[in-house]
Amino acid sequence: MGDRLKQLCLVVSFVMVFVVSACKGEDDATTSQQILRDQVWSHIQFTESEASYKERLSPSLLALHTSNSNVLQNKIPENYPEPYLPYGQLVDRNIDPGLAYQPFLSQELIELGERLFFDPVLSFSPSPDRDGTVSCSSCHAMDKAFSDDRSLSVGIEGDKTRHNSPSLINVGYQSNLTWSPLFLPILEKQAEIPLFGDDPIEMGLRGKELVLQERLRDSAEDYDSLFSAAFPQQELLWLDAPLFNYDAITLALGAYQRSLIQFDSPFDQWLVGDDGALTETQRMGLELFFGFRQLESGVSMNCSDCHAGFMLSDSFQYVRGDEFYWNQEFYISDLSGPDGFKAPSLRQISLTAPYGAFGNMLDLSQVIEFYASGKRHNLDGFVVDDREKQLLESFLEAL
Repeated sequence: MGDRLKQLCLVVSFVMVFVVSACKGEDDATTSQQILRDQVWSHIQFTESEASYKERLSPSLLALHTSNSNVLQNKIPENYPEPYLPYGQLVDRNIDPGLAYQPFLSQELIELGERLFFDPVLSFSPSPDRDGTVSCSSCHAMDKAFSDDRSLSVGIEGDKTRHNSPSLINVGYQSNLTWSPLFLPILEKQAEIPLFGDDPIEMGLRGKELVLQERLRDSAEDYDSLFSAAFPQQELLWLDAPLFNYDAITLALGAYQRSLIQFDSPFDQWLVGDDGALTETQRMGLELFFGFRQLESGVSMNCSDCHAGFMLSDSFQYVRGDEFYWNQEFYISDLSGPDGFKAPSLRQISLTAPYGAFGNMLDLSQVIEFYASGKRHNLDGFVVDDREKQLLESFLEAL
């Protein structure tokens, strides 16, 4: 009986040692992930500290910002910043130019903007077979993270856009809304380009404002009710009559685009504490991306020097607490001619191919090879093997 008891004790001891060792292994893995997570958070904080412009919002401006941003709070995780709604009241008016009207957010305005965004009634052509065939969503498709799977988008008259259509996910956080340095930090002003621009023609509404008003009035969408709900009488005081004018239209489109917030990717889930949200392969790709791990060639990539912070771009504007952060950078590529281009946000990048300002890179592998080649004039090339490419692609697909 005593021998059996000893054997049982030995078995129990072995099991306990195994369990303790396994728990220790799990604890070590959790600690390792937390260290890596802290490194990413530190990188984000450094990005904000290095912003080109910072301003503490006045109590009145902060209250106005908070009132509007509350409409979006259910889409913004804890500790994430809020998109800044421009009011034309920042000290530096070069960053925040004033508008003739004051943007605001409401669920009714967002709903109106959504209807307009997907409605081809916002396009005009003298050709009956083309008239009313293009909407905002023609070049910014929802299932492609509001981008276009063509290298260059095509307008209502067949004109091609100069650059690839960027994703609109989290566009309210961007300090510049185009690829090149044309200064457009405000969505309401940017909307005028595709609607009314004629070089190239995208939606063909230049000089057709009265036609557009008539079409909205006659639409089966009952825009009378939608506009009235979005613009209660007190808000109409600063809008020119009639109600269906382009100021109101661009305001609604801007509100809808500001609502396109997505911070629920595997990367975001991991960043807020879910250790299982990223696979080991994706975490290794993250380490390469942020320069925490060197390539086998001995080089650190530091992709996050340009694709930085929450937006994974060095062009951003947002509010954290009562502080406004703004940054904007443009780079020249030997392949792109004389114009500079911003580092686009990489969020939802697996859905937004083709890549680059001209949509000339078909997949993520080509993007990595482009940077590895050293053809980007401000960056040295590097040697990356097939396994490292796979790690990087795996991480990028988690964004």
